[in-house]
Amino acid sequence: MHGAAGSFNLFNFAVKFFTLPMHNMISLLTTLALSAFLLIMIPSNVQAQEQFNDINQAYHQGQLTDTSYLKRVDSLTSHLLAQGVFFPVDTLLHHLKLYQNIAWNRNVPGHFRVDYYLIQLNNAHMANLRGAAMYFAEKVTQEADRQNDPRPLIELAVKTYIFSIQKNYKKIIQTYKKSEQAVHNVLHILQSDTTAFKAGLDALQVLSAVMNAYANLKDTAQVMEVYTLATQIGKQLTQRYPVNRGNMLLADFALLEFDFVLASIQQDYGKAERLLDEITALKETYSDQATGFIDYNLMEWRTGHYIHIGNLDSAAIYVKRYETTPTFSDTQPAVVNTYKARLAALQNNYKQAYELLGKALEENGKAQSTLMEELDDLLYAYTEAESNKLALEHAEREKRKHIQWIVAISALAIAVVLGVYLYMRKEKQQAKNRIASLQEIANAQIASMEEIKAQAIQEEQKRLARELHDGLSSTLAGIKHQLDLLCLTNPSDPLVSRLASIENQVNDAYAIARGKSHQWYQDAELFQETLFKTRIEKLLDTAFRATNGVSTNVQVDDYVLGNVQTEMKIELLRIIQESITNILKHAKAKTVSVLLYGEGDHLILTISDDGRGWGSSSRNISGLGIRSIYERAKNLGGTANIRTSTTAGTEVEVSIPLSSS
Repeated sequence: MHGAAGSFNLFNFAVKFFTLPMHNMISLLTTLALSAFLLIMIPSNVQAQEQFNDINQAYHQGQLTDTSYLKRVDSLTSHLLAQGVFFPVDTLLHHLKLYQNIAWNRNVPGHFRVDYYLIQLNNAHMANLRGAAMYFAEKVTQEADRQNDPRPLIELAVKTYIFSIQKNYKKIIQTYKKSEQAVHNVLHILQSDTTAFKAGLDALQVLSAVMNAYANLKDTAQVMEVYTLATQIGKQLTQRYPVNRGNMLLADFALLEFDFVLASIQQDYGKAERLLDEITALKETYSDQATGFIDYNLMEWRTGHYIHIGNLDSAAIYVKRYETTPTFSDTQPAVVNTYKARLAALQNNYKQAYELLGKALEENGKAQSTLMEELDDLLYAYTEAESNKLALEHAEREKRKHIQWIVAISALAIAVVLGVYLYMRKEKQQAKNRIASLQEIANAQIASMEEIKAQAIQEEQKRLARELHDGLSSTLAGIKHQLDLLCLTNPSDPLVSRLASIENQVNDAYAIARGKSHQWYQDAELFQETLFKTRIEKLLDTAFRATNGVSTNVQVDDYVLGNVQTEMKIELLRIIQESITNILKHAKAKTVSVLLYGEGDHLILTISDDGRGWGSSSRNISGLGIRSIYERAKNLGGTANIRTSTTAGTEVEVSIPLSSS
């Protein structure tokens, strides 16, 4: 229950792990109990290697059957993850090499293939390797379908969890809306298929993140709609009792948690406390199961609950416990300091509250910085997730395309160089021009790839600016308002001067935060134009570097690319590259200009030169390069117009409706 009433972090640890066979899940959840966790001697990776070696040796000596070996490795990996031993992707792949060979090549149940990817998914999830987690979630989905045990919501659960960490609530809703029907389908499947219990648990995990997002966006109607769907799915699960008691525990826990969250959102704190007691009672009901994960969740929920109802003594006890808990996520320090700040404010210690809020802001900044770095990991995660052993099919297709480009360009370069050397020795300058053209193509390709990365960075910068403005600024404004009230209602109090000093500091912090958020947002808005202009200048510089006396001019209007998709920018770069190639071949120009501006509801691109035009000959304006310009403009829903004369040079004008972007 972070922040205002109704702001929650559902399923903190219970469903951070995706459902494994229960002999694994029990081991995985056991050591999440705080008392047990603090007593565990965490093994090193060297010790883990020895444990894998011992199991492998026992198998090779005939002491373990195929199935027994797979179960032993399942249990070992789950036990290590629960103790906080996480592995780089390639290291775990090495440990699971024999496991993979047996699962795919021996006569064993097909679910072990799904388990193979689930083990790696949970490892990536626990180690905050979010890009790798997305990859392995996709693998789980594919393999589960092949084994006729569908897990259609695993990928959605991972995505919503990542967006929850980023507090990107609108993105959670957007992602959920695209797959909402799939979640509803799980309810229908449960009504007819008694084997779909795990899919039901996956659905509850997705809905927990969605309910949290709607609560933070103050959309109470949608909160109730999600709550209703979750309880319907939960009812279908409970009707299948008795099943494996570990699964029953997870289902009962999830349903009580949804009830607790709703009661807290509705500020029914009496009911919320009763539900916390019912959750605590699960430990007794399921005493034969691993219930340690309940302790961690209860600690955070009771901390927020007691702060909300003003029970300062109990709140102080739970804040202290929370502070001494091992850190499981990069946002935990900021959450702890936020709780401490709220407790200090309730105790009228506003100076300490202000300092703690500053620490929370600092810790949150560190976490957001980490997320910025992880953004690149997410963009390229599909090519890095399995190191050199596994590669995504999509990444492989893209890689093959790039290789084909490189091979084609290299072959063309060799052919051009050999042709010039053997048959056109006297035309050395022409060969240089062609080589330069090839370099321009390569530069355009590099610029295209960098554009994709830059767009992602821009979106993250905008999001951070909005969070800084809406989150911190609002909090500081609230503190300032309370200080104003204290000063006005107690003007003779000796503390008024100190409160006024604190108010001045809050004003300064508010101004800095608000100014910085506006600056970040404006910088992000202009980022695309600046970057695109730089790409064009680089193309021109490459083309005319060796040519003396050629003046170039590039102008890109502010905000003209705000709603233009990456694919259109790539096509515009290729049109510019093709035009520059024609200028190099034919124009002998002294001045080259590139302009990009908006005119009404159209985007206008012009490339002009003052060289010798092509005249009126249709042969001169029907070459492959010119046809390419017309075709690219047409594919973008626009038109191209080329004006040329032998005295006034050439102007290529491309007009594209902005609606097509």
